[in-house]
This record gives sequence, structure tokens and C-alpha cells, in this order.
Amino acid sequence: MEIKVNNEIRIESKVPYCMVEYFSLKWEPNCHAQFNIIGYIESETICNMQMLYDSKILVLKEKEGKLQTIFYGIVSYAEQETTGKIKKISLEAKSGTCILDQKLMERSYQSVDKSYAEIAREAVKISGGKIICIEGNNKIIGKPFIQYQETAWEFCKRLASHLGTCIVADIFSGEPILWFGMNNEGNTINFSENEYNVIAERIDTNNIECTYETKSREVFRIGDKVLLDGQQLIICSVSAVFAYGELMFRYRMKYKEKSQIYYLKQFTGLGLAGIVNKVQGEQVNIALDIDGGASTGDYLYNWYPETGNAMYAMPEVGTRVMLCFAGRDEQEGFALHCINTRMNTNNYKERDIQTLEGNVIDLCSRSLDLLERKNSVTLWAGNVSTNSSRNVHISAKRNIHMQAGMMIIQSPEEINFCQG
Repeated sequence: MEIKVNNEIRIESKVPYCMVEYFSLKWEPNCHAQFNIIGYIESETICNMQMLYDSKILVLKEKEGKLQTIFYGIVSYAEQETTGKIKKISLEAKSGTCILDQKLMERSYQSVDKSYAEIAREAVKISGGKIICIEGNNKIIGKPFIQYQETAWEFCKRLASHLGTCIVADIFSGEPILWFGMNNEGNTINFSENEYNVIAERIDTNNIECTYETKSREVFRIGDKVLLDGQQLIICSVSAVFAYGELMFRYRMKYKEKSQIYYLKQFTGLGLAGIVNKVQGEQVNIALDIDGGASTGDYLYNWYPETGNAMYAMPEVGTRVMLCFAGRDEQEGFALHCINTRMNTNNYKERDIQTLEGNVIDLCSRSLDLLERKNSVTLWAGNVSTNSSRNVHISAKRNIHMQAGMMIIQSPEEINFCQG
């Protein structure tokens, strides 16, 4: 339903507003755009509040016979307040990118010759969205990235930060579309010197950043260029308020939008299970379980044997290992532990060493097993057990001493003691 708010503003939504009192917009890099509206419906109108959730809302501004989109998004909250015959409905909506911020995903990107843009496209496509790559098309990642319990939105924000840029939500389509990098193909705007304020903010110990702020009734976008007193700036955030029948925009401008580098703190101390896919020198390539055991690239991680130089051996292809992280960066990962596959566990405390012939040393938390086909020696809880499918030979050039609290010698056939 389309509502004409005044001579310029139109709103399309499922709410049959008869009067709009107020609405606001907040649009910043690395954040979903947010739109809030308060209005009234006729007292006899019944509005299904449940149907409003996830519905679309479109706000348009008419200028010289042409319609400009101010916001197009998805309703995320709805509230009706009834006082007598007065019904007030408040809505909160977000940009379509909120769809990309719902499902947590786990996936590795180990093809280090791919570009930042390629990785971002893959992550967004899996979550059902689209991406416009302004930056990162010609810059290879050079190191592995792992999306670990992150949404596509969170992962792309972190990915962009390592490129020194940001992501921006699209607010004009109502769809899950994001810009990877600041849009630099916008309009060039001229503001006179008396139309702005300057705000100085300390961004770290050594640097102070100046932000320019101005108000306007005109519609501009994040990324639009601004010529101000001979200086070229870019619009880095947009906010708007409609109140008392008037719509006013507030724009914040900088020389360049700077983004801090984001890391995933969960990586520190994390272990991811996988299978050795390739061995090269003292490094291994790992097909991780989070990728369904499929190879996602040829990056080589350093292999750190827990024994140091003692019993040192590289794992064989097909060996289950743990990819561990000492810090918060995926590049700081290293391969460690031979996981005990016979115990059917990913617990790094249950490990084994196996040969291609099937001989095994089980290094378990409560026992030590030496296995050779059907023969075994087991040490556990102070006990020693030996099993053989054929013969057990004990020999010594001098003496053999056997001592026990009780000694049992048992045979289903016969027992022979021979001398000489």
C-alpha cells in the first residue's frame, strides 16, 4: 500500500498509515542500515501485526518528477499501541543485508592465490546474497582465511578490514546486497564553507582524525565525493530525520574512511580436525572436517611434532591431525597431534602413531598400547597385558626372575618344564 506523506515523500508498506508522525534513517559502513517509523492508522482498521514481520518497506522522495529511493528494507520489529480510538504503529526495518547476518557458517579458504573479491563472493553466494566488489578484485589474499562460526556479513567485514576497507549495506534494493569497499563512482557535490562543522577525534595514540558534518535536504549516498573549500572528501555516513513535516539529512564526511583490522578472538587456542592431504618437506596441507573433508586449497601449514626431535616423523597422507592456532590470525595455524582414529574421537589427548602396514602405538590418556596385527602389549593402571595370535618367546643369556603375590600358569592342553 502506498501512502503519500506530503508533496515529496511516499511510503510503500503493509501498514495503511493515515498519518506519519516521524521516521529516521541511519546508514553507516560495516553496519546494517536501520529505519524507524511512527504513524497512525484509522481506529476501525485492523492490522495483522504478525504479517508485518519480514515484510518490505520502501521510502521514496520525489524531485523534479523523478523518484529517489531513500530506503528499501525489511521490517524486523512491529508494535501497535492503542489508546482509545487512536492506533499508533511503530516499525523498525533493516537493510536486506540482515539476511546475510543470520546463519553461522564454517568453511576454510586455503587457495591463497585467490583475490579478496573472489573469497567474498563465495561467502556471500553460499548465504543467498549478492556482492558488488568495489575493491579487492586485483589483490590476492596471500594467506588462508577461515570462516569459523561467523555469518557471511561478519566474515566479509573481517575480510575487508584486512584489505584496509569496509563493507556497506545496499539500501536501495531491499535485497541482501552489500558493497565490498566504499563506492567511489558516486556524484560530486559542492558545499559552501558556511554549511559544515568540523569534529576532531583521536583515533589512536598518535593520530587525530577530522570529520566534516553538514545538513541538507538533498539525497546523497555513502561514497559520494564532496568538494569543500578546495578539499575532496567522501560521504562516510548518512542519517535522516522526518519530523514536523520536514525531511532533513545529516552527512558525515572524511578524507578517507579508515577501517580497523578485525580478528576472530575464538581462534586463539582453537583446534580444527582434518586429514593430511599433502606432505611437502616439514609442512602439510590439510583437508578440514568443516569443509566436509574436501580440499579447499594448497596452503601448507608447518608440522610441529609434540615429541620435538625425539621419534620425529612427518605424518603420512590420510593421517588425521589437528590444525591448532596459537593466536587470533589464521596464518598463525600449525599442524599438531596425530588423532587416534581407532578410538573414533577428535580428542587430541587420544593419539596414535600408525604405519602403512597397520602397526600402531596408541598414546591414550589412561593406557599405552603396542599393536601388530593380532598381537598386542598393553600397559594400563599399573597392569601389563600381552596377547599373541601365535607364540610368545622370552629368552635371556643369563637369568630370568619371575616374582608375584600369586602366580597362575594355565593351559588347555599340557604344561612342559624342560631342562637343558
